[in-house]
Amino acid sequence: MKIEHQESKSRLYRAILADHRERLVRGAIELDQMLRSPEDDTRLGISLIVPIGFLDGAYPQLIERFKEAEPDQYYYPLSDLHVTIFDFISGRMDYQRDSGLEKIFIELSRRALADFSPFEFDLEGVTFSSAAGLLQGFDSGQIVGIRSRIRSLLKEYGIPNTERYESESAHVTFCRFKSVLRNPAGLVDLIERNGDSKISHTTFRSFELVEHDWYNCVSRKRLIERIDLIPANQPVSVTG
Repeated sequence: MKIEHQESKSRLYRAILADHRERLVRGAIELDQMLRSPEDDTRLGISLIVPIGFLDGAYPQLIERFKEAEPDQYYYPLSDLHVTIFDFISGRMDYQRDSGLEKIFIELSRRALADFSPFEFDLEGVTFSSAAGLLQGFDSGQIVGIRSRIRSLLKEYGIPNTERYESESAHVTFCRFKSVLRNPAGLVDLIERNGDSKISHTTFRSFELVEHDWYNCVSRKRLIERIDLIPANQPVSVTG
């Protein structure tokens, strides 16, 4: 099962680069205008995430290669890296804090995660779209399963699902474009040379429900609830 899911995600990540490769070679990237004036960016939202602050020297080494090739882009600091499991409220300018809704999201997240035990997660290689650079994440289908469970629970609670699409990816965004590329063809070559590089292996045991900005900046992130996965051999009690 794990091999099947890894092959499926590998195809997904290859397809992302294939779909955007020609634009990247031409330098036809999507600049993130908010990065030019971050003080004006008031977008906030609520998401269920897993922080990826555990990476060892592999990530700094990888980033240095990209910074050397394209130093004018935005690269996420280690403290802000994360896998987005589900966006309950996508980052938006008109966000308003709602404690009652937060309590529902806590209960809903706990119920969704109660179906899952700790699971292995690998980061291997990078891919790019014309808007961002991604670390390629691999599991055995648990993340897709959690998202599916959350969608079912949203219907049960009568809460609108505002997803733009049903993502099957387990990526970690690590780069966004804020300036024109210095060497577009060189960047594509670098991406392809790092397409299978080993980055990290870990076990996901804890999730965070957070209020955060578009980039998950630690300075603007507020932890709403931390939820630990229960090992399969331990009993769990869930209300609701």
